[in-house]
Amino acid sequence: MVTSASAAGLEGFEAPVLPAATHTYKPVGSSWAFAGVTGSGIQRNGSAFTAGTAPEGQQTAFLKSADARVSRTVTLTPGVYRVSFMAARRAGNAVNPVQVWLDDRPVGGPLSPPSTAFTRLVSANVTVPAAGSYTLKLGTTFAGNHATFIDAVSIDTINPFDSLYTSTFSLKPLGKEAQPAVAKPQAKATSLAAPSYVDPVFGTRVYRATIASDRGSPSRYVRHDYSRRQAFNADNTRYLAHSEDSFWLLYDANTFKVLPRKGTGGALRDMAGQCEPIWHPTDPSRLWYTGREGGLVWYEKNVETDADDKVIGDFRARIKARWPGATQVWTKGEGTSSADGRYFAFMASHYDEATQVKTIHGLFTWDRETDTILGMLDASQFGNAYPDHISMSPSGKYAVPSWDNRPELGTRAYVRDFSSHRKLLDKSEHSDLAFGPAGQDYYVVTDYSSKQIRAIDLATGGSFDIMSLYPRVGSAYAAHISGQAFGRPGWALISTYDDYRDYGVRPDTTLEAPYRKLMLVELKPGGKQYAVAHTRVVDRWQLGTDGYFGEHQATISRDGSRILFATNFNDQGPASSYMVGLPSWVFIGSTGTPEVPDPGSAPLALTLGTVTRSGYAASFSLTSNVAAKCRMGTQAGTPYGAMYDNLTASSDGRLHTKTTSFGTPGAQTVYIACRADGAGDEKSLVVAIP
Repeated sequence: MVTSASAAGLEGFEAPVLPAATHTYKPVGSSWAFAGVTGSGIQRNGSAFTAGTAPEGQQTAFLKSADARVSRTVTLTPGVYRVSFMAARRAGNAVNPVQVWLDDRPVGGPLSPPSTAFTRLVSANVTVPAAGSYTLKLGTTFAGNHATFIDAVSIDTINPFDSLYTSTFSLKPLGKEAQPAVAKPQAKATSLAAPSYVDPVFGTRVYRATIASDRGSPSRYVRHDYSRRQAFNADNTRYLAHSEDSFWLLYDANTFKVLPRKGTGGALRDMAGQCEPIWHPTDPSRLWYTGREGGLVWYEKNVETDADDKVIGDFRARIKARWPGATQVWTKGEGTSSADGRYFAFMASHYDEATQVKTIHGLFTWDRETDTILGMLDASQFGNAYPDHISMSPSGKYAVPSWDNRPELGTRAYVRDFSSHRKLLDKSEHSDLAFGPAGQDYYVVTDYSSKQIRAIDLATGGSFDIMSLYPRVGSAYAAHISGQAFGRPGWALISTYDDYRDYGVRPDTTLEAPYRKLMLVELKPGGKQYAVAHTRVVDRWQLGTDGYFGEHQATISRDGSRILFATNFNDQGPASSYMVGLPSWVFIGSTGTPEVPDPGSAPLALTLGTVTRSGYAASFSLTSNVAAKCRMGTQAGTPYGAMYDNLTASSDGRLHTKTTSFGTPGAQTVYIACRADGAGDEKSLVVAIP
């Protein structure tokens, strides 16, 4: 699990899937490593351990005695973190406290579960000084056959909203309720301690985050970009907004002040119009952008210095060689990179200002880390139809272009080299790409043909309904989707507007559950649906005949702790952005219909097992969380395809063993590369032979 500086709920203990009412010691196939003489392992609801119902899914870990341990690797950026988890003691056993370690450094003291009911425990703060991989470990500390159950482990940067809400706060399930009036805040908020208002129904803290005077004349509004675009940087200390006159402003996300930079009127330098700013996933000071309405060069900016932007992708020669008429390399305003910031999907196009004619030349994918074009698709392959937009899926496996009013094209998921595709929908609708609960790529869409907001798995085409778009006969509403909470896989944000009754009479005078709300929905069949806040608007502000900039278009931070949405409090004026702050625990302990993760779609992860040495011979083992093939080499950095010494795999492809010989009995280092059978992910591992 790659953890950004914002937050990460780690994979739980749902793999391997155990038979009903059973348990197992030191399981193979988990992303966690288990250790201890007396016992550590996984138990399923109803097992002989008689644990309470698992807070997350259907399985928990168990730890017994003073030497039981469970651990995994996390990749962290510099910051202050804390670890939280759900814990319960076994009935009839003494309390067995749990100690947390990060790289064998104790994080505070042992934490004791107060009862046999699962309770959320939170560690002391721990400072991570440098970016890198760390071992997170939890273990019991009391000798004897006394068990503690743990689940829902999360490591998060300090969320300031955790101390601003009472510990009993929770989001309310979606329902039909009155929407009492709230006076429109006339000024921006100035600190997280003083919200502009508290939603009178849901109790959430709401802050006015922008105001037209942030930019000044001639701008009538300043607001965030769009639901499919991330407004917050990696550690939630900054956010972006754009003004009516097409400039981009940088804000302090804790004081809501504009941070003056070197561009026109204090805006960010060289960024104007739809230049497609995309935040770096782990470095809070960096973002990537291109020219206005798409250029042939992409840049990286340090937003703190706003100077010396560097080129990260110069496509002038490469794209012109294939498509000489192309002048734009962009997503057309609605795309983003893979969650790790490595892979991008672009359209190469041209706009003739004199004739106002748009021309599409083709689509391509790009690896930012190696500055390599991975695949290209000529526009002739899709009838030269101009796409509405294109984006890369969160995993980086799929490029997803979308065409409106072209049902033969619709929305498609292409593999990175464009060698094959899957049709997801026969048109382009409000949507976003999100991580599913097991790392799947989901297309979450307002599908009016099926009358549902649906989630579609890009890999399999399987889908499930989330909620109806037509609450009753003759009524409906519009919605935007944000799947940008990549640090909270399995969740999406929905913002709704423009409800009507009697087949078009606006607004609907009967308030249905989804109307005029921000909602968090769990991406699983029967998953939780929470109301976050009311949007405070009935009618969209009309900019000429276009209400686009009056739509809420709510977007969510990577860790799910902050939401930006636009509203004008129904005063018929321009909209501004408002921020909702949420405590970290609202995502923990879902009780929606449990879903067994699809092991074939989970990202590949490797865990090293035993390593032994006898003279010139050595043996070792490792496990993979999904079926995979592994090879060994002696040179660091060698990819799987360039290795030829195979490891022996178990029948399910998850246990990998090797016995080999060396020319000397001294210490050696070998390098392992594995490739997942299904998705083709590759991971490497270093094995130190004693």
